[in-house]
Amino acid sequence: MNFVSVCKNCGRTIEQDFFYCPWCGFQKKEPALENKLKNAVFNELESKQVSGLEKKIGELKERLDELEKDFSSFVADFSPQPPSSDS
Repeated sequence: MNFVSVCKNCGRTIEQDFFYCPWCGFQKKEPALENKLKNAVFNELESKQVSGLEKKIGELKERLDELEKDFSSFVADFSPQPPSSDS
């Protein structure tokens, strides 16, 4: 004997193992394989997004280091020099 459930869309009795209601076509639950494929795709996209963000952060850190060196050099050029003791 198969277990049955009720379609949330049309209210008719359907077998519990059905993914779609045979009466109205309402998707009762996602097939396991389809769900696994979706998860795999989303995990891959998330991984690529994280990698891209990490790469951008690394590039920004390098650029910030360059700017800090330039700024230090600029500040050193305009810092007041102590009077020379040659006088």
